[in-house]
Amino acid sequence: MKKYDTIIFDLDGTLLNTLEDLADSVNAVLRMYGFPCRKVEEIRCFVGNGVARLMELSIPDGINNPNYEKCLEDFRRALKKCLSVN
Repeated sequence: MKKYDTIIFDLDGTLLNTLEDLADSVNAVLRMYGFPCRKVEEIRCFVGNGVARLMELSIPDGINNPNYEKCLEDFRRALKKCLSVN
């Protein structure tokens, strides 16, 4: 039998379904800043290129929004809190 030094696998969307957690975290941040919330299906379309891109697509004006960096930081905190509950 062949031995492997490393095994790589995709957790999110394969072994774990975190879409609801991502959507809850995105919408928590959007509410904090008074932005309109997104539907889960919208957020599903934004997922797959990292959290920075997720937030860029989720907030109005994306990276040009003056609160983009703060939103991204708040999203990371919200997601960490959300994932620690489950």
